[in-house]
Amino acid sequence: MRHTDDEWTATLFRTGRKLETMTLGRNIVGVVILAYGVLAARSVALAGLGVGSVIEIGASTVVPWGLADVAQNRRRRALRKFGLAFVALSACLTVLSTVVLVIGFRPYPRLVDIVGTAVTAFVMFVLAAGKLSTRRALKNPVPIIEGRITRGDGIFALAVNCGLAMNPLAGR
Repeated sequence: MRHTDDEWTATLFRTGRKLETMTLGRNIVGVVILAYGVLAARSVALAGLGVGSVIEIGASTVVPWGLADVAQNRRRRALRKFGLAFVALSACLTVLSTVVLVIGFRPYPRLVDIVGTAVTAFVMFVLAAGKLSTRRALKNPVPIIEGRITRGDGIFALAVNCGLAMNPLAGR
């Protein structure tokens, strides 16, 4: 059975929306779990990952808005929103990191936090791969950038995971 270009594009859009919905659901659940982890482990790194997840939630809501714009008027604004969100994340992490270093704060990471961030990284890498392959076929920069954001969140989760895992090794 041969598909027309319109059918193929519609299939790609549906796949993209499903991937975005899965990302949104994972991030909403993740923020709730991270909030508990931040309080229990007193970890600024987990707090930063939580802020990153909130930004990813925002990005997940911008993508359908950018995809629905047939005239391409929204794409530039959507890309600008992504950029501003990550400037805000950078500022937040800079302030948190500085405060932690100045006061000599030490977290108490738990095994559940270490395993959870490893699972988060894996899931984000899988979602990013699906998004990027689907979105490249659509040739739309908004979802491609959001797929890269998801991949960046996976890298961030992996970095937090390494930090949490190394804390006990450093005697903290």
